[in-house]
Amino acid sequence: LYADPSMRADGELLKHNTLNATALWRYSISGDLPIVLVRVEAQEDREVVRQLLRAHAYWHGKGLAVDLVVLNESAAAHAQDLQTSLDELASGSRTTGPAHGGIFMLRADSLSAPERQLLQCAARAILFGLKQGSLEQQVERARGADAEPHPPVAPRAAPPPTTAETASPLPTLEFFNGLGGFAGHGREYVTVLEQGQRTPAPWVNIIANPEFGFQVSESGAGYTWSSNSQENQLTPWSNDPVCDAPGEAFYLRDEETGELWTPTALPIRIEDTRYTARHGHGYSRFEQNSHGILSELLQFVSWDDPVKISTLILENRSPRARKLSVTGYVEWVLGTSRASSAPFVVTESDPASGALFAGNPWNAEFGKRIAFVDCAGRQSSWTGDRTEFIGRNGSLAQPAALRAGAALSNRTGAGLDPCGALQTAVELAPGERVQLTFTLGQAEDRQAARNLVARYRVLDPSALLSQVTANWDQILTKV
Repeated sequence: LYADPSMRADGELLKHNTLNATALWRYSISGDLPIVLVRVEAQEDREVVRQLLRAHAYWHGKGLAVDLVVLNESAAAHAQDLQTSLDELASGSRTTGPAHGGIFMLRADSLSAPERQLLQCAARAILFGLKQGSLEQQVERARGADAEPHPPVAPRAAPPPTTAETASPLPTLEFFNGLGGFAGHGREYVTVLEQGQRTPAPWVNIIANPEFGFQVSESGAGYTWSSNSQENQLTPWSNDPVCDAPGEAFYLRDEETGELWTPTALPIRIEDTRYTARHGHGYSRFEQNSHGILSELLQFVSWDDPVKISTLILENRSPRARKLSVTGYVEWVLGTSRASSAPFVVTESDPASGALFAGNPWNAEFGKRIAFVDCAGRQSSWTGDRTEFIGRNGSLAQPAALRAGAALSNRTGAGLDPCGALQTAVELAPGERVQLTFTLGQAEDRQAARNLVARYRVLDPSALLSQVTANWDQILTKV
């Protein structure tokens, strides 16, 4: 099952909602289950309700837990008559318990305006009485409105001949087991993956300060959290030791040939390329050399602030000038799981800072916080729409937006399948090197997020890393 925005409330309504699930508790609606909302106003609308009650029983029989909410919007003079009819319809359709999805008959005049707005924002599907057509007609109309053409794939030119990739010499490692070993007198664990090699399970590094951190594996996959690693995941945690699914990624694209690859082993693995990952105290570093570009990705967390810093160094090892695009991507969670929180995440390009912001007002504890991604202000295009980025039925290994070759759409807002993708352009002469800095973090409010974005655009990542490693050395060498 996949989230579908075609029958949800309008994005502007979602964006301006100020309440969260706790406001529904007084009506015995937990907010934990998907909500189907049907808005009725006349006796003849009972036929739509009757069909949805049968659908609810069918969903229940198939193990699909859904809350069905019927909102009686009849004029005050007739509201009680319609309510009595609705209650009679529902009386024989009760499920065995709230865990299986409940049936709720509510009068609109008993709810405040913000609560009515909240119900519409919470609903995964909104249906209406017969004035909007039969149930079948409403579903078909929504299906047609949601049809979007697939973006065309840009023609791919044959890559010009380049010199053969020169593999760096294997690092000298202690206790090397064929896949990895220790370096730097035990201060780093280094994995070296040649063609066809994979670790038997993800080999991860946990990098954090007291309030913020991330987990990253030898493939570059992982997730980031703030304050609470379970309740406030910024990006998705994958409990899959086989696939090691990433929720964050960086992409490199040759704008002349259309070739696409990543500086880490996931999500795009180039089989004849060596991938080296170094897990150190407070940082992880990833190295690879392919398509004539040597890349080095360094990731760590600020010692003092809720900010993840990723520096990407690119060196042109080919004999020709290169035009590349670099794209940083995150899938927003901003809660306990993407499935439950994604429908309520609102993204925007902040007009004051230019960074990409994301918030989840549905999160009762962390709903006022603002997450952000930034490329030191270098981003030339962006998107907050995951469907645009990976494409319908797509994957991070072949994202549709990058296959198309066009700039990202700059689309953000509510009601999207949320993500944060930033793109910037890079031109490299033969032998030239460039360093890009991406930041990912979360702050208490919008102004605090702007302050962090501004602060980390001017700070030197090398100095920040030196502070981190010095502090970890002090902690770990006391004994």
